[in-house]
Amino acid sequence: MKANAKNIIIAFLFVFGTDRYFFPDNDFGAGTTLNLFLFLFAYAALTFTKNVQADKKVRNLSYIFSAIYSAALCLGRIINDSNRIDGFFTLSIFVRTAATLTAFIFVFGQINCFFLDKLCGWKQKPFKTAKWRSYKYSFFILWAFMFLMWIPCYLAYYPGIFEYDMFIQTYQAGGVLPITLHHPYLHTLYWKLCLQLGTHMEIEPITIYAMTQMLLFSAILARIIWHFMKKDVRDWLIIVMICFFALNPVIAIFSMIPTKDVLFSAFFLTAVFEIYRLVSDSVEYCRKKTNYIWLALSVLLSCLFRNNALYVFLLCIPFFVVIFRKQWKSMLIFFVAPVVAFLFLNGVVFPGMGVEGGDPKEMLSIPLQQIALVAVTHDDELSDETKSEISRYIPYDELADSYNPRFADPVKALFLSDQFHEDKGGFIKVWFSLFFEYPKDYISAFLSLNLPYWYPDAATLDPYSQRAYIETGITETDVYTFERDSKIPWLLDLYEKVADYSAFANKPIVANLFSIATPFWILLVCGVIFLAQERKNMALVLLPGLFLWLTFIAGPVSNFRYILPLFVQYPLLLAILFRNGEKR
Repeated sequence: MKANAKNIIIAFLFVFGTDRYFFPDNDFGAGTTLNLFLFLFAYAALTFTKNVQADKKVRNLSYIFSAIYSAALCLGRIINDSNRIDGFFTLSIFVRTAATLTAFIFVFGQINCFFLDKLCGWKQKPFKTAKWRSYKYSFFILWAFMFLMWIPCYLAYYPGIFEYDMFIQTYQAGGVLPITLHHPYLHTLYWKLCLQLGTHMEIEPITIYAMTQMLLFSAILARIIWHFMKKDVRDWLIIVMICFFALNPVIAIFSMIPTKDVLFSAFFLTAVFEIYRLVSDSVEYCRKKTNYIWLALSVLLSCLFRNNALYVFLLCIPFFVVIFRKQWKSMLIFFVAPVVAFLFLNGVVFPGMGVEGGDPKEMLSIPLQQIALVAVTHDDELSDETKSEISRYIPYDELADSYNPRFADPVKALFLSDQFHEDKGGFIKVWFSLFFEYPKDYISAFLSLNLPYWYPDAATLDPYSQRAYIETGITETDVYTFERDSKIPWLLDLYEKVADYSAFANKPIVANLFSIATPFWILLVCGVIFLAQERKNMALVLLPGLFLWLTFIAGPVSNFRYILPLFVQYPLLLAILFRNGEKR
């Protein structure tokens, strides 16, 4: 009787919380019928799953994940509506949020526990692999198929796509601006080579870039599928992997875009794949010398095509050295050697070739946003001395017009880097002094900036940052220009709907699959499943992605191209979850 009363109360709170979450301006605005359905759903979830004989670990993991997800929903809603956490501390909102959070945790936690228990106890039946998977030239067939499936997209955008950071990189490659490490030096050289080859061969440089990148990207994806074709992975899963990579319009568009994110995604995915092979059988993996080349080279190239990859693999080192302590020397070669090589290239070799260092403001997105929010919100409270100290690094009078809660670049553009170089301690002092005085503003600025990366209901096309889902429109600079001459105009219209996200908007599940926040939650779900299944070592495969995500939330804006390296991991994670007939 007590249990039923408890379930009724929680079910009522679930209806109340759901109603307040989706209809915050109305009283039970969802309507009587829907509210009744939600009540029955919550009560059934609590009642019919109470007899689940899940072990303590499964239950704890289910409720921990439920707590994290529910907190993200509740806190994310508050920040999404106001860009601040202040409202959370008012009594009415605090009580509503607490009630909503409690109900969500109990209901979602019980549902999670039910499904996770079933998943851990599920055994796949033995099966025979199809003969086509062992064909001698299967890799080359896969490679060719992948590449050819992207050709219609290329013809639609013929002769290519020119976007993102390519303005500055084109000026650098053309000698208008000095080459810096702000953009990957190897990527700038790659584009410079395409420009030179195009001039000598009378071929559009953007075509050369698109074709070569598509060939490399498709080869890397084909190699991963080819590996699982030789393993005990079911045929349907192989087909899903092929379709995801070959027929996915988002991947097709990105395959030809001349941005560092595509090649970085390819190399980072290779590194994660090699880590999976290492974790699967560390003894056997360490015996083959070619594996040292694959993993170390993929780590090095990942760092060379995105500087934040350095921090990702530095954070990975202690985990792998401790867990694989019997092969600790191999772990150092896999991770420490490429990291040292990257530091040597970026710190010695490239500067020796005349390449200038990057601007420190690129690492200060969060501090600059926090200072800007304090200045905008508490202008009347700040002393003239404090305003003067801020003005040494950022023109104070321009902050009000520049601050955007989801886009740090306008404030970063004001940053006086030379002043920062002269007195870094002064900037740190100003930042700390404001932090202790206005902690709520600091937290608000931080969470608002990276909201789309973790809030499940965040708009993929954020109304504040106003970043495109996939940029495909610009075709010219002062140094290099080309005209779009689509060979398949009707197909171009379809791809443009993908690029502006209208093809996915308002379509449940599909919209979530292509959203910016989903990769983070997929990594967490996989981690919970691996831990529940006693596959702790396999959770190591998720570490690079999670650490990379941490670098994203410290970035200047939320954009889909940044999470592309996590998006292309979906098929790999799916294959790992459902591989062979082990207890799952």
